[in-house]
Amino acid sequence: MDDLTPEELDALIAFEAKKREQEERKFEVLYRLEGLPADDPLWEELAERLGVE
Repeated sequence: MDDLTPEELDALIAFEAKKREQEERKFEVLYRLEGLPADDPLWEELAERLGVE
């Protein structure tokens, strides 16, 4: 593997940090959704946003 320049290394670290933050947010949202009752209107809104019929 080629050596990275300091700028490339900074960009890679920033990219990895952003991906990790997105994953953490995804799991936080999923955890919150688990607690919603089945008849909560949010489920219908989510289905519409995801294109689920």
